Amino acid sequence: MNGGVDALRTEGDGRGQLTAAGLGFAACLAWSYFVIANGITMRQVASVPDNSIWTACIGIGAFCGSPTLLPLAKPSGGTSPFADVGGGH
Repeated sequence: MNGGVDALRTEGDGRGQLTAAGLGFAACLAWSYFVIANGITMRQVASVPDNSIWTACIGIGAFCGSPTLLPLAKPSGGTSPFADVGGGH
């Protein structure tokens, strides 16, 4: 499917994978902080919005903030594991 290239190969000294792992861990920490801070805030607020409204607001906020990530979504120059190479499998 991807031309027989190992999807987990490392190029260079592997700093890219170490950076990706660090960023993934930081994202988990940020999400955990958000969950805890959100729970504390929701208990302190007298008028709590409905769960569906709160979820929609978070989704809309994420959607509006995601275009700032588009410049980072450049192709890496490698073959995508999802690319169709005409194998027909």
